[in-house]
Amino acid sequence: MNPAQFQNVALDILRNYWRIKAACALYTRSPEVVDVTLEYTNVPAVGMVTSLLASEPGSDAMSALEDFVHRRLPRDLLLALIAEFESRLVVRLTALSELSSGTFGQLQRRIESRLIISSSLVEDLDEIRCRRNDMIHNNDRAQSNYVTAASMVAPRAYPYVKAAVIGDNVNPDPAYLTYATDVLIRYSDEIG
Repeated sequence: MNPAQFQNVALDILRNYWRIKAACALYTRSPEVVDVTLEYTNVPAVGMVTSLLASEPGSDAMSALEDFVHRRLPRDLLLALIAEFESRLVVRLTALSELSSGTFGQLQRRIESRLIISSSLVEDLDEIRCRRNDMIHNNDRAQSNYVTAASMVAPRAYPYVKAAVIGDNVNPDPAYLTYATDVLIRYSDEIG
């Protein structure tokens, strides 16, 4: 995956967030949604989820969708974006004849040991990586590594990144998702 390919994937993920958010807002304002009952068809009957989606009022479905778009979707898409970025790092490390397995942090450090990358961009990626780690391994709560990483970038990355204390929620919002996409694209471009 080259820089242009990563940029296309990253921007597609980001575009889809904003598309889903806009479509959800559009459908929410549509009066016929409230009065319709959604009938789910063609849902595979598999084990425990066999009766999960039978039918529901349109208003309930829209309420659940709005909640998902607000609370969960930025998190899920940030993790998808980071997974794509890790693939980008693997491809670049392979091209450099470097070991291309390991954690996100190991891949990042290996790249940085071989290529010249601006210190501010390294710090920006550190913040994203530490946030991701706390999202996955600490139930979306900041630990000391994230607090340190956020303090390094907060002055220049405000309002997307703010100073944090241990225990703060690090679940991303839509603005942060947009910011992180920009950082990952810039880093991808810089590593060639």
